[in-house]
Amino acid sequence: TGIRYKGLFSVPLNDMDVTNIELRSHDVSPAGSGDSLSVALKAIRRGSGLEAASPAIQFTVETAAIPLGGEYHFSVNEAGVDNPEVGSGNSAQFLVVDVVSNAGNHTNFTMLVTMEARP
Repeated sequence: TGIRYKGLFSVPLNDMDVTNIELRSHDVSPAGSGDSLSVALKAIRRGSGLEAASPAIQFTVETAAIPLGGEYHFSVNEAGVDNPEVGSGNSAQFLVVDVVSNAGNHTNFTMLVTMEARP
């Protein structure tokens, strides 16, 4: 489609942790080596150009990838999330999904992000 960012989601509370990320595509992942589909979950802050086609990124929470010749599904659990802390407490008030690469020519995917409130 040419659209880089695929969604914008508001983080509901000030202090939250991303505890799980599930990436699934219904398209067949062709054989080979490397990533068939790589999708990054990124954080942006309120008022940092949300109207822009490519809003200013605060940091990358995690990148999930389905390997070429791999399964349709890839999961990252809490211990594997690089930057789990999101929310206005650390200037991450919105999450955006960014397709980093699509060597497998996937036409659709689903990313499920689980968050927990932290004190």
